[in-house]
Formats: sequence, C-alpha cells, structure tokens
Amino acid sequence: MATHISRRRLLQLGGLAAGSSLLTACGGGSNSAGGAVTVRVAYDGNAERTKQVGLALQKIQSKLTGVTIQSEFGGDDAFFTKVRTQIASGDGPDIFLANTIDLGNYVKSNAALDVGKYLPSVIKTADWDQQLLKAAQVDGKQYSIGTGVNSFCLLYDRPAFEKAGIKTLDPAWTWDDFAAIANEVSNANGRKPYGTSDAGRDLQAFQVFTRGNGGELFTPDGALGFTEEHVVAFWSLWKRLRDTGATVPAEVTAAADFNNNNLVKRKAAMNFDFSNRILSNQTLAGRPLGSTTYPQGDRPGTYIRPSRVWAVYSRSKNPEKAAQVLDGLLNDPDAALLIRTQLGVPNNPKNRAAVEASATADQAREFTHLELVEKHHTPLENVVFPAGGGDVSGAFQTYADKVAFGKLSVADAARALIADATKALKG
Repeated sequence: MATHISRRRLLQLGGLAAGSSLLTACGGGSNSAGGAVTVRVAYDGNAERTKQVGLALQKIQSKLTGVTIQSEFGGDDAFFTKVRTQIASGDGPDIFLANTIDLGNYVKSNAALDVGKYLPSVIKTADWDQQLLKAAQVDGKQYSIGTGVNSFCLLYDRPAFEKAGIKTLDPAWTWDDFAAIANEVSNANGRKPYGTSDAGRDLQAFQVFTRGNGGELFTPDGALGFTEEHVVAFWSLWKRLRDTGATVPAEVTAAADFNNNNLVKRKAAMNFDFSNRILSNQTLAGRPLGSTTYPQGDRPGTYIRPSRVWAVYSRSKNPEKAAQVLDGLLNDPDAALLIRTQLGVPNNPKNRAAVEASATADQAREFTHLELVEKHHTPLENVVFPAGGGDVSGAFQTYADKVAFGKLSVADAARALIADATKALKG
C-alpha cells in the first residue's frame, strides 16, 4: 500500500519530510486505510544511503502483512534535530536512527523502548555475536540495537602523499608520527592541500586519543573518564598543527561538513572518518584514497562499534509491528544486499557473508579495514554515551572552536570544559 504524504504533514516534518520516501501518508503508529498498520521509520544519511535504505524498506514492506511503512529521512544535523523535536512533542517515529551520543538522553526521558522482550523471537538475534547486542544496551536493557558494525578510519589522499614520497602508513603509528607526516605532506604540496583536516573539535577522535593514553570518555557509572591533562594534550597537538600550517585554518574547518569534508574538497590530505564511509568518500573525492587506523598512544584507542543504533519509540502504538520492521532491517537478506554497508557491516553473520561475497573491490575495503582494526584495537564493551553525553559533546566542540579561533587558551578552555562536562553528567 502506498499513498502520498499530505501537504500539512509535509510542512510539519519540514526538512526531514522533504526527503521522505512516499510509501504512505499516515501518521506515526496509526492505522492506514484498509486496516494496515503504519510504521514510521526515520533515518539519516547522504543521498546514496537514504536511497538504499528506502529501497530496503520497500522490500521489507512487501514481505509483511498488514504493515505500511512510512520512510522519513534527512541530512545529519537537521535530521537529529527534527527527531528530537518530534519526540519532545509526543509525535516520534515508531523506529528512529540514533547516535550512540544521543541514546542515553532518549532513555532518560523514557523515549526509547526496551525491545529485549522481542529478542530473539521477533527480532531474530540468536545466531549473532551477543556482544553486538550488549554494546548498544543501557543499564543492561536493550533500548537500541546497532545498525551494523564499523570502526574509525583515517582516509588519505594518495597523490598528495606520493608527492611527499609516502606510499603507505603503518597502522601502528603514533600521534607524533601523524603530526610529523601532516607537516611533511603539507609542505610537499605547498598547503594545496594541507596535510590534514582539523579534528580538534571531534569528540570521537579525542576519545581514541584519550583511550590510547590511559583514559576513557566515560566511566561505567556515567562520570567523566578523562582529565584536564588529556584535553590539554589533545588541543595542544591541534594548535601546533595549525601554527605550523599542517592542518587547515579554523575558518576552513568551519565551512566544511561531515559529507562535504575537507578531504573531499581537496583542501586536506587526511580526514578522520569511519570505515562504512570509505566508498562514499572515494566517490565524492574523485581521486585515489588510502585508508588506515587512527594513530595510537601507549595502546590503540580505536575499537569496533555500532555504526548507528536503531531505537523504537516508547509511545509507538504498534511496538510489535515496529519490531517486525526492525527485524527486517537487521536480518532480511534482500534488505541487507540493498543497504550493504551503508549502516555498517551487517550484524547477521549470513548477511555479512553474502554482502562480502558480492562486494566490489572498493566495497571490500570496508571488510579489509575491520580486519586491520581487529589487530590494532582496544575493545570497548558498551559504546552508548550516558545521559548528558550529548551536552558533553556540544561543550567539547564549543571550547575547541574557541581555541581554534584564538578566543581562549588551551588551558582555560580545558578547565572550562571539565567544569561544564561534569555539570552536564550530573544534570
């Protein structure tokens, strides 16, 4: 069953619905004409990912009886803002894609449903690696399930590196190695491109740095796991790179975004990214890109993680039907071949094998990268940020920007961050 979304509904959804796949018109959790239950599914991504997830949802709908799927999607920042607004107004989608950064807040506000009662009967997870489920839990309850597996991936411009006489990068490299190479590449190319994009405001790059140097972002009980010294060391590294011209100026960083990043824009020769985005970055960049792990400290800080998480809205009128759709997203073999690794390497082992077996050479790089990470990582049992973790991320970016634009010293910004982050987690 497929009907059009009304103009009124389109205006309500704003930017999110402007990119909606018109599978149905009906609002969240309602009954469609003809008695079919409507399940709204909201997800983010670039054009290719939203297209493939939409096609997968059409395939899933064709296999379910009495279910109509309404597909809603948008770009990263606008999407997450819209979903938060919908949930706050009591009109959340039945299934929504979330960051591990935001999930703790959804749980605290009772917006996410514990789907544990649907495992493994409705959402079939018996043959999965059970650690994949634990990684997305909060307080031992299954408030979300990872969309698929990815890890951190540093991408680099092969032609720019070759001009500097560098052909490969050692996956066991250190942050000092990274800084030296960034300077070398920037100088060899006359800063066209600069040696690296600026990850000074990237909380997850900071997480990898901190984990490699004896800390964590958060403790198991939801407190800060890093110190002022960790912050000073990280931001001092990036300040040195700006001062030496190894990384792009602050205003260039401010003009870039997640998809149209400075590696894609040919302004930087390295970018901190994720393994499930190797192919999309390669396509957008239009030139050969290499890939390796993030740099490490005394130990690797990188870990294998859910790319995103799926959550079911706690006020969904049809949670069991939502669970059936979620099972399709996670386990249906036809859907898996459409989504492929857009949301990470599939959790389902049979689907993972099928996607890998049919991968092109470029697509296979994502699997190869995860194999590399397996040799250079430090496991993290649970990746979900605690409630308040999103505010910590926002504060981190705010103070990092103040350092980058010369409005605060590294020491003052680090001190203020610790104070604000501690308050956010206690709130």
